[in-house]
Amino acid sequence: MEDTRSSGMDSDPNLHRANERLRITNQMLWSLLADISKKMQSSSAAIKASVSSLLGYDIVLGMAAQHELLEIIESSTDQVSKNIMLLTLVSKMATDTFIINPEPTEVPEILSSVNGTVAKNYPDLPLDLNVQTPGKPAYVDYEYLSIALVMLCELIIQMQPSPRPLSIAAVESKDHWAVDIGEVNQEVLDTLLKASASGSDELLQDAHLLPTRRLQLYVVYEILERLSIKISTLSSDTDEPVYIRLMIPVVNIN
Repeated sequence: MEDTRSSGMDSDPNLHRANERLRITNQMLWSLLADISKKMQSSSAAIKASVSSLLGYDIVLGMAAQHELLEIIESSTDQVSKNIMLLTLVSKMATDTFIINPEPTEVPEILSSVNGTVAKNYPDLPLDLNVQTPGKPAYVDYEYLSIALVMLCELIIQMQPSPRPLSIAAVESKDHWAVDIGEVNQEVLDTLLKASASGSDELLQDAHLLPTRRLQLYVVYEILERLSIKISTLSSDTDEPVYIRLMIPVVNIN
């Protein structure tokens, strides 16, 4: 007897395409996660080698050599920590265990925290924070929005052809906070706008981006999407700097 359920699925081309797209997306996602795991192994190996050198009793290291090894340990540890957080977030999103807990939150407070984190990670980079206060609270998840904004800012910084100052400005309107972040590399902007139009699958399949950056943009997009934060671009002229504009809904007090 023919399996009518299977036959029905095969006869529906739209369902077949959707299933095939889901299969390809999952395959790409786990491939990227495996790549990040390999990078973590490399960082762990660097930490172990540096610690072994510091603990070696047969060679006396000078202060400069010890300082260099300690910098390697610090840098590698920070990288492992970031990758663990990235792997955790992506894994939760892929298995539908990622839960957003929005509540009324002050936008200036979030942006001040984000600015402080970025300043700590990039102490030599000029930062400009310009936020209108006071204002209506937004209905967001403080922790996850902070993570998304820090990732977005660091991606903008890392993907610039040369170091440029980073500015964050926020103004409240009737229904939204408009948060402008820039100056933005065109590649980052195009990728996020493409994802806004076609979904997060586009981020995973963008071969022009490194695996880590693909996953970071994926996390940023998914968090913003789940918080109903719209992504657009702000530029009045092609010769002027380009900014990402995030429209964050305010709490409706009515």
